[in-house]
Amino acid sequence: MPCLLLLSADEAQTMLLSTMLITSAQFKVVSASTCEQAYQILLDDTRRFSTVVVNFTKSLNDLTLFLNRVARMANPIPIVLLCERGNENLIISSMKNGVKDCIIKDELTETRLVTTVLQVIEAHKFEEINAQFQKQLEERANLDFLTHTLNRHRFTELYEYELSSARRYKRPLSVAMIDLDDFKHINDAFGHKIGDEALMALSVLLKAQLRSADLIGRFGGDEFIVAMPETDFSQAQTTFKRIREALAAFNQSEQLPCKLSVSIGISSSDSGYEGLIERADAAMYQSKTTHKIHQKISTPPRD
Repeated sequence: MPCLLLLSADEAQTMLLSTMLITSAQFKVVSASTCEQAYQILLDDTRRFSTVVVNFTKSLNDLTLFLNRVARMANPIPIVLLCERGNENLIISSMKNGVKDCIIKDELTETRLVTTVLQVIEAHKFEEINAQFQKQLEERANLDFLTHTLNRHRFTELYEYELSSARRYKRPLSVAMIDLDDFKHINDAFGHKIGDEALMALSVLLKAQLRSADLIGRFGGDEFIVAMPETDFSQAQTTFKRIREALAAFNQSEQLPCKLSVSIGISSSDSGYEGLIERADAAMYQSKTTHKIHQKISTPPRD
């Protein structure tokens, strides 16, 4: 049963409108006599209400403020306005602030009221479905399908903005390239499903350890890239030391049949804003080479 919020400062009209809505369509009606009271009711539980019906009278103060506040809510709710003829300016301004339909009171009938409210509710449902669909399309266009990090194209777009801002205001910016070591071996030895799980695990770990302001992208098959605004080289090193510790803890949990290790290269605007990605990439490959040499030295020779 749809629940409506009826905002009306006139007690007699509140009773009449409530009766129309309850009798004809079996709506559940919650009433408020002031804009502030109505706003507080919505704040308590916006999703409880399918729509708001506003009965405008001269005694209803701060209506414009109320409409503005409702329009800015995280979950906007459609509004039906009832007003006297001659309030064209109010109708026009209200339509810009969340009012989806308006009924002139001398044309108001029980059927007209119920039909309008039902149409507004259905139209709002369609708008929500369409908005969710558009959001899904944007996510598919901007995110890597497996790791749900930014894809390379979207990362590059956002990175260029961060780089331009850092250069303009002379603010620090660091970039890190992260490569999952021996990824081909993981796929060959344990299968591509485990390989996918390894990539997903690394992306989850990066998201958990980095800030919401940091950009995380999948740059290649087993490579991730991170851009860290307001972060110098020393701070970036500290961050990735923490990430390595988190990866060691993940390995100890034995969630995967293989141990994960990463090679990381970091560059920073401490050494200039040009070529940050290329420098981080070179540092990552240097780290990978050093790691392989260390592995060979550490491995005892076979008889």
